[in-house]
Amino acid sequence: MAIVASLSFWRFWQAERHAADPIIDLKLFENRTFVVHNLIAALISGFVIGFEVYMPMWIQGILGMDASLGGFAVTPSSLMWVVGSFVAGKLLGRFQPKPILTGAMIWLLGGSLALALVPQATPYFVFLLVAGCLGFGFGLVITITTVTAQAIVAPDQVGVATSFNTLSRTLGQTLMVSIYGIVLNLRLTQGVAADGRLNSNMLNELINPHTAQKLPTAVLPTLRQILYEGLHNIYFFSIVIVALALIANHFEAKKVLAKTTTQETDEEV
Repeated sequence: MAIVASLSFWRFWQAERHAADPIIDLKLFENRTFVVHNLIAALISGFVIGFEVYMPMWIQGILGMDASLGGFAVTPSSLMWVVGSFVAGKLLGRFQPKPILTGAMIWLLGGSLALALVPQATPYFVFLLVAGCLGFGFGLVITITTVTAQAIVAPDQVGVATSFNTLSRTLGQTLMVSIYGIVLNLRLTQGVAADGRLNSNMLNELINPHTAQKLPTAVLPTLRQILYEGLHNIYFFSIVIVALALIANHFEAKKVLAKTTTQETDEEV
């Protein structure tokens, strides 16, 4: 499959180079800012999907709460995302994208570190606070990368630039979900194999609070510890993802937007 994918990509690249009206103008990739911002968008979107998928799992499997509360745990992120988007528009009217993104990703790095280090008995409200903080950072990063990717291309390429930015975020989420699944399943498999009383079905039942009540009381602490360690591995990996995005931003030019452009994007956002 990897060989087929590589050959297909090479064939697509060749076709796009000679096409009179290419789907993606390859000249866009000669722009370092365009490449950097789409890479950052892909990486941070990967962090977003890890947070949104595995946070409810933590609430249900470890804290033993209902699925409704598990879903509600990520709601502050959505609300603060909107706030972060508006703040991003204001900041772009005064500063260049690079320092704003640096500050936003340091903020996200702190949030991912908090998730990776919180103890198993962490109360529910702490996750609500962390979700709100992360949502604010997501709003900053995703809005700035989207607006910048649009602002640095020619007017007739804005549509393609916007579509590719969306594609980058989608691919980032798809790829990272696969990697997160591998990271989590490896730890869960190791934990189950180390205790003869356990099987993988018990972990599936643990995530559902209603079926978790039917599990033997003696194995519940062990199951929750295994799930806790697996989710911690997820968030430790998220730290690496945010750090890579921070490194990518380091290669960005100090000044990429003219003052007039940032004022216009501020009004649009």
